[in-house]
Formats: sequence, structure tokens, C-alpha cells
Amino acid sequence: MADNPEWPDNICTIHLSNGQTIGTNAYQMELAAMMSALHLAKMAFNHQDSPHITIWTDCEAVYKGLTSDEWECPTDSASTPFLLIARQLYLLNKHRLSIRWQHSHPEQDKYDKKTKELKRAKKTPIEFNYQEWGNYLADVISRNESLPDCLTGEEHSHHQ
Repeated sequence: MADNPEWPDNICTIHLSNGQTIGTNAYQMELAAMMSALHLAKMAFNHQDSPHITIWTDCEAVYKGLTSDEWECPTDSASTPFLLIARQLYLLNKHRLSIRWQHSHPEQDKYDKKTKELKRAKKTPIEFNYQEWGNYLADVISRNESLPDCLTGEEHSHHQ
């Protein structure tokens, strides 16, 4: 469960300890999360009749590293052994497992790196779809922040 006491009981989080084993940059933490999700999916397949599971990620590099048919194994990365394990877990279960990519940070404007033009305008939480909510909440949890007011009901109590 989330460490923050303001989070409701029905939101479950998994805390990674010794994450530095895989690394400390954002890609390596996303890869650790994906490996955890793949292991949990494998356990679900082994212990119950789960016909299909979809795992969402906002890390395009992890997504492509696992799902691309034209993928070439990087040889110069400390993360390579972990990516190989994750890719093997995915490939062994891909007949009953999907990995999907979701744009990160729906609450922020996104600009083209070359032209500096706005590619995607930020959204307010009321505009988020299901996957954007998952992405947003994962970021909030990773920063150990409080649950947004729109989920606690406090926004309604302020208006009364």
C-alpha cells in the first residue's frame, strides 16, 4: 500500500527496494517496474485462469525493447541483462499478454524538440482517460505525494 495515509485502501502499490541493483535513472526504474509487472502476470497465469493481461507503460524505450520485432540487443548498457530477462518473460507469454504504451505526463504540455511547437496540450485531471489516470497516479505515488483532491472528495467539501 502507499505510504501516504491519505491514499484510500483500494489503491495498491509495490515498493521497490534495492532498485539500484538495476540502476537509478528513469529508464532503469521503468524497466524494474516492467519486470515486476511481467512476473506478477506470470504468477497470475500460473495460479488462476487469466485469459489475457494488458500491461501499460509510459516508457517508450522499454515498450519498444520488449515488443519490437526489429529489436537489436544493446551491448553497451548495464541494463541489458535485465532487458533480456524482461523480453524473455514477455515473449514466453505474449500469446496471453499485451504491453501497451501510453504518453507520459498528461498534465504537462509537450513540445516538439526540433520545432518547439506544441505537440500535445496539457489536460486537467477531469479530462484524463483511464490510462492517463494510471500514468498520473503512478507518478504521484513514485513521488509519495498526497492523493489529488479530485479523488478524495475534498474538492466537493470545499464548495459546500
